[in-house]
Amino acid sequence: MLDCVALVIGVGAYKHLPPIKCAGHEAKLVFGSLEGLATKAILRHDQENGVDSQDGLVVAEADRNSLLDAVTTFQELLQERSGKCWSFFYYSGHGMTDGGNHYLMPNDAKPKSSYGICFEEEVLGHMRQHAKASLAVLDACRSPAGATRAATAAGPKLTYDSGWGETPASGRWTRPMTAMRDFREQQQPQGPAQSMGGAYVCWATSPYQPAKVNSNFTSQLTKRLFQEKFGVLKATTGAFQQVEATDGQSPRGDLMGFIGPALDRPLNEWKYLDEPSTACSPTGGNSSSKGEPSGMPPAVAKWLDLINKQRQPRDISASIAKFDDVSYLIRLLDGPDVTTGTLAVLALQHLAVNTENTGSVAQAGGIPPLVKLLSSADILVQRASAGVLRNLAAHHDTNRITIAQAGGIKPLVNLLDSPDTVVQRIASGAVLNLAANAANKVSIAKDGAIPSLVRLLGSPDAGVRQNAAGTLWNLAVSDANKVAIAQAGGIPHLVGLLASSDVGVQQGAAGALHNLAANDANKVAIAQAGGIPHLVGLLASSDVGVQQGAAGALCNLANWDRANQIAIAQAGGLPHLVGLLASSDVGVQQHAAGALGNLADGNDANTVAISQTGGIPRLVGLLASSDVRVQQQAAAALGSLAVKGANRVAIAQAGGIPHLVGLLASSDAGMQRQAAFTLNHLAANDANKVAIAQAGGIPRLVGLLASSDVGVQQEAAAALYHLSENDANRVAIAEAGGIPHLVGLLPSSDAGMQRQAAYTLNHLAANDANTVAIPQAGGIPRLVGLLASSDVGVQQEAAAALYHLSENDAYRVAIAQAGGIPHLVGLLPSSDVDVQHWSAGALVKLAVNYANKIAIAEAGGIPHLVGLLGRYSSYEAMCALEHLARLPANKTAITRAGAVPLLHKLACSSKTPDDNIKHKARELLRALNL
Repeated sequence: MLDCVALVIGVGAYKHLPPIKCAGHEAKLVFGSLEGLATKAILRHDQENGVDSQDGLVVAEADRNSLLDAVTTFQELLQERSGKCWSFFYYSGHGMTDGGNHYLMPNDAKPKSSYGICFEEEVLGHMRQHAKASLAVLDACRSPAGATRAATAAGPKLTYDSGWGETPASGRWTRPMTAMRDFREQQQPQGPAQSMGGAYVCWATSPYQPAKVNSNFTSQLTKRLFQEKFGVLKATTGAFQQVEATDGQSPRGDLMGFIGPALDRPLNEWKYLDEPSTACSPTGGNSSSKGEPSGMPPAVAKWLDLINKQRQPRDISASIAKFDDVSYLIRLLDGPDVTTGTLAVLALQHLAVNTENTGSVAQAGGIPPLVKLLSSADILVQRASAGVLRNLAAHHDTNRITIAQAGGIKPLVNLLDSPDTVVQRIASGAVLNLAANAANKVSIAKDGAIPSLVRLLGSPDAGVRQNAAGTLWNLAVSDANKVAIAQAGGIPHLVGLLASSDVGVQQGAAGALHNLAANDANKVAIAQAGGIPHLVGLLASSDVGVQQGAAGALCNLANWDRANQIAIAQAGGLPHLVGLLASSDVGVQQHAAGALGNLADGNDANTVAISQTGGIPRLVGLLASSDVRVQQQAAAALGSLAVKGANRVAIAQAGGIPHLVGLLASSDAGMQRQAAFTLNHLAANDANKVAIAQAGGIPRLVGLLASSDVGVQQEAAAALYHLSENDANRVAIAEAGGIPHLVGLLPSSDAGMQRQAAYTLNHLAANDANTVAIPQAGGIPRLVGLLASSDVGVQQEAAAALYHLSENDAYRVAIAQAGGIPHLVGLLPSSDVDVQHWSAGALVKLAVNYANKIAIAEAGGIPHLVGLLGRYSSYEAMCALEHLARLPANKTAITRAGAVPLLHKLACSSKTPDDNIKHKARELLRALNL
């Protein structure tokens, strides 16, 4: 007889839960099998037909108090024999998982309550503390009670932790050690067994799963455990004998080496074990089986032994592994020994915590077998393999690609729907890391991850929520994914997570909303879900990551959305954002400045409010930042604020102009563009025109006309346009070589660039010297060519520039020779009054030339000019007709075109308010001899 203390419990007659008819019977069956084996045994069971009475047994009702009394007695007996006995525990009845612990429910327990006895604390802890070795069997459900389990925080976009497992309330680490097969003939996978520091725990079901009612789990178990022909009894006895033979020095964990292989065999493979030593430890030197690598390296044996003994992960993760050792572990993954393979993947999981080992795992070909293990039915293996892949993908894009090529994305996405919270947490962390690769973003979405990730946003586990939100943050870079996440219902969930007390969750949710808000429909949805007040509230967070995400989301929400601009201001966002400009974090500065720029864009009330809250001096200060993104956003915000005349003055007074001129010399095209944009707005102020020139802005702006970036060229030309409204600046622009550059931009394929270049040349042509320089630079043919543009703005500016150049008779000839007259005549019927105005004006000056008079008439100009009488360009039309009328043939043509009645009407009608038009009409009538 073994020195054994046993406690057997069967609870079936529940008062508030469904009854389990066979529980008491199974408890008696197990208890009967213990006869002759245990020196002290306690039975608790409840049966409707009364309670059995046996000598040496304590029998009572199975309510909570009775069970606690039995557990207390069990604890006392273990303490009396501390270090001398082995222990056995059996339970059949209702059970549940809560907070990482497993509760055994008495017959007076109520649904969804942790009223029961905590197995880990009340039973297992004492077995581990006092028994040399222990065996526990639980035929009970492991369904979750819905309580929240603890989680650790991770980074905003990548997770990298050991993933050792969940931490129960008791503070002990728990983890399954090997898969345990079903005890029924069909041999389907059943619940895993767990080794907990000298205790081998057999479950009737998987973690977080219900147990099947009326299964033959217990009956088959008792056959295997207690009938000598199956060998488990002898193996167990051998294990305890070894412990006693070494005076307690043999590690308790070795029990698993004896019982584990026996329990793991299919029913038809059970054999009698002649000697205890033939039951192999997973790390035993003589235990190699067919197909398993031989010659296990000492380091590998040590690591597997540490795992087997439940040592803390730092004992392994601190190690820097040799390549050969890692390769050996990887070969064990495909070996025939399930237990050794499980220990190997656990060892790899902990080794992969050290970034120096991740390269070895990948180089040794570890990724394909690890991907294969993701489909294991063993939750432990799922956790460990997903954990290794997560760590491999954390900081290495090549590994992300390799994992995807090995088919790893789909099984990881499948694990997002696991019932095990730890699996969800690790798998979502792996998917998060993989999503840092652009191609993987597409694959992850294609494999159906988005609905699962959205569902995980509602997880009770903060780590799961954080990883899910972070992954959606990465996926939302894609326009298609932005739509898919919204369609899956992600926006309300993410908005809800903004109120989380967990900083990591807040970061992920705000970051995801930041990217989602780049979609116009999503902007509306986020606002409707109440996101704006929450995001404004997070601006006051002490965490810079949260501040970045919230400011970035508000930046996108305010972009070209008037309603959101108003809502953000009403929620108190402006003072917070101005305050964040003083942050020491460049990311916060960037997003805060960007948000203020978008809030000010086209919103007069916000531009005033930002100025009043001290935004302008802080934005000007950021122009001196060492971060180009901060400088860009600050310059853009100042450009939006400079729409208001008072703000133009305030920016100049705060010293903004020298900073902006200095940024024109940046090597970053985006920075050049923003600085020129803001100087363009500031140059609408007369004093600023002078200040920009004095700060050296003109040569730098002229230099940017040669940029390879069209946007830079446009903004530089626009700034020069405003500056050219000043006479001295027109000269300075020409002296800086601006005219050849602007003429060179006229043939640009970009209509905006053509328009802006012609616009500036138009202004420059108001200077007599420049009217010579522009034709000399080849400007006339190019301006004439722009008259044929399909862009009304380009037509207008080209006609205006030609109007100014037509003051010189030589250039009148040049314009005609370049084909300008037919083009200008063709623009007279334009629906754009400005095009009509400048085209008619140019023809007025061109008609001074005799040859041009004939050319205009031949081009059909007379009927079109007559058609303008009584319209916006009446005056210009009459001036042109007056010049043309100096030729007799043209007089006749003008009369035949119906000009006379129209001229009489303009000359005599009281509805003609402009005396100049009346006077010109009379002059033209006289010229026509009428």
